[in-house]
Amino acid sequence: MRTLAAVALAAAVLFILPYRPTTAQEKQEKPAVVKWEYAELSYRTTPARAATKDPDGNEIPARESASTILWTTGAEEETLKGWGELADKLKAPFKKDVSAAGQRLQALNALGAAGWEIVDQQVANATTMTTAGRAGAGQPAAGPGGFTRVTTGTLFFKRRVP
Repeated sequence: MRTLAAVALAAAVLFILPYRPTTAQEKQEKPAVVKWEYAELSYRTTPARAATKDPDGNEIPARESASTILWTTGAEEETLKGWGELADKLKAPFKKDVSAAGQRLQALNALGAAGWEIVDQQVANATTMTTAGRAGAGQPAAGPGGFTRVTTGTLFFKRRVP
């Protein structure tokens, strides 16, 4: 009976007394608070188009592929005309004689080298009809009008603030 009482007393004392850290645990510093900087990169790409003629025989001029990029951080917002300009802004090496996808990957690699990580992305493809020379609602565009496939995307980034 005395043994049971002694065990019960010891258990009660352990539950009542607060935990005291050892000196090594007391000396440990609290972990530093991690701070993040966020950015958004929005782009719009239209593909190249060869010169052609519309159904009326009017010339439709050729068009080169074009990209427009909007780079936004808490400190700045900049509109750029292509992935090469983004690479120039980041002071990154850039090969211009590669495809549009290759240029985009070079720019994303430069952002990664600067510490930026992609945390989310939204991409959409759309086919739009230009309205120049349209005869009426539901009618195909005449003259320089036509259909264009446009790709838009938004990438969200974060990086640690030192």
